[in-house]
Amino acid sequence: MNRRSFIKKAAMSLIGGSLIFQQNSCRRRKERPRLTFLHISDTHLQEGIPAYALVREKVDAFIDAVNSEQDFPLPDFVLHTGDMIHGEKLERLLPECLFAKQTLDRLACPWHPVVGNHEVIQREGHPQYQAAYEQVFGADRVNYAFERSGLVFILLNSSSGLASPTVNIDRIERPDKADIIDHLNRHGGDWLPAAIEKRNSWLQEVLRDTASAQKIVACHIPLISIREEEVLRQSFGFFSYKMLGDELVALLEAQQNIKAVLSGHLHLSGAVQQNRITHVVTSGFASYPCHFSRWAVYADSIEVDFYQLAPHLVTPETNIHGARRHGKDFTDDLHPTAEEYVAGNSDENHRQILLN
Repeated sequence: MNRRSFIKKAAMSLIGGSLIFQQNSCRRRKERPRLTFLHISDTHLQEGIPAYALVREKVDAFIDAVNSEQDFPLPDFVLHTGDMIHGEKLERLLPECLFAKQTLDRLACPWHPVVGNHEVIQREGHPQYQAAYEQVFGADRVNYAFERSGLVFILLNSSSGLASPTVNIDRIERPDKADIIDHLNRHGGDWLPAAIEKRNSWLQEVLRDTASAQKIVACHIPLISIREEEVLRQSFGFFSYKMLGDELVALLEAQQNIKAVLSGHLHLSGAVQQNRITHVVTSGFASYPCHFSRWAVYADSIEVDFYQLAPHLVTPETNIHGARRHGKDFTDDLHPTAEEYVAGNSDENHRQILLN
């Protein structure tokens, strides 16, 4: 991002040796938030030659800046919404999970992992493929929940991309049915329906037990489309630009107190409100625009702001939604420039979520 576009957008901040806060309503509030946390995603950490440029340098710079507290106080915790590692081969899952945990454990605050598709190579619930994640991060960190400052956080394993244990492909109107069938043939199996049913039953139980509490959900693959759907389908290039099927989002929208859903996976940043729920996706560090988000919880609202890595760590060549990969850039009605398409517009870069 050049200086002119940075000033024109006035919507990003920078992280490196120092962070530069944008001057927005969150910054001007006089009271201290009762809770703050950071949302990161898609670090794709691995030893050796990385799949994405400068990923280790990006994560190290982020950790050093957070720990130094030079621009905001140490957050209460960090949420990582999956694809901590690059994976891709079964034998790489354990060493890369160990490397990711060793790296992220340098944070001076607690951090909470979410299963991404790269942690299990798209095989949600498969005992062999999920074993490395469970060994390193804990079997109790697959689908789990915790409470902080009156908010319940629900962390879901959505790594298969399937919202329901039974998906009727004939009812799917997307033009990528062949890709979906191929994915199910390669990554599905007898274990998968049972794993998804277990996840959804667990979620229903947690929602019943916390009916009166305000809640935030975190998962890897977004539940809804964060951009105009047909455009996002083309720019992302995989059927999992949102969860396949509507069961999960229907479960959440039937509740009164779900405030937000945090996700990653898309390697772009954006926010959409649907039926009272704000869905926020951060690009993470592997790909451009190299974002994380900061969440400040007050008595009456949550203030959400996106931040970008320092210029020397921003890697435009890693943009998976642009001309380098597709031969063209993408836009939609709410994102009239290619930059806004991947980095979000001004309304997305700062969001206020009202609390009860």
